[in-house]
Amino acid sequence: MYKTPNNFKLAFFYDTKDKNPSWKLIMQIKDYTYRSLVEIDKDDISVLVQDFESAYNRIKSAIGE
Repeated sequence: MYKTPNNFKLAFFYDTKDKNPSWKLIMQIKDYTYRSLVEIDKDDISVLVQDFESAYNRIKSAIGE
């Protein structure tokens, strides 16, 4: 699990009771509500990474780096 100081969380897990366990990714924006908990499909992980990279580059551009 990865957790930021303001409680943004990314976690990978799998169910050991499943006959064919597969890794799952969850993301939680706000620590105090489970409504912000989202399971990310494995096919969407590359899209999520591209979105984070795009946001990072926009922030760098906005602050003049």
